[in-house]
Amino acid sequence: MAMNEPHVVAIEDRIEHGPDVIDWSRAAPLDKEEDDFRVQAENGLVRFELKVHYASDEAARFAVEADHIPNWEFVVGLERGPNAITLRFDRSEIVDRNPPPGPPPLRAHASLGGLTASANLATPTPPAFPDPPAAAVGSRNILA
Repeated sequence: MAMNEPHVVAIEDRIEHGPDVIDWSRAAPLDKEEDDFRVQAENGLVRFELKVHYASDEAARFAVEADHIPNWEFVVGLERGPNAITLRFDRSEIVDRNPPPGPPPLRAHASLGGLTASANLATPTPPAFPDPPAAAVGSRNILA
């Protein structure tokens, strides 16, 4: 089901590191406000909550991945050693800012490399029953 007005709320990345590198899963949580997003890191995940509107997953990821993530990985690498932290895209959170009437469908969307998966987790509920077709003139009720 297509969205009327998609909006990317957040991008989430997994923290990866080699076996001889720091175990970031035990680090104290991070919560930092930036100009374009809020960064939260905890338990091996980093969440970039976007403050700017992006209508597509690709545009939102580019905004975060083009500068911020490589710079962060580079600075941490200078302080802690090469490959001390690597962020890999895990999922995006997308909502419809102009949903159709009725209860909102639950959705999940994830991309990994060139593969993208989306799923509707709730059955859509139409607001009303459709009208039955008009009876043709001269037709008989075959169920009678």
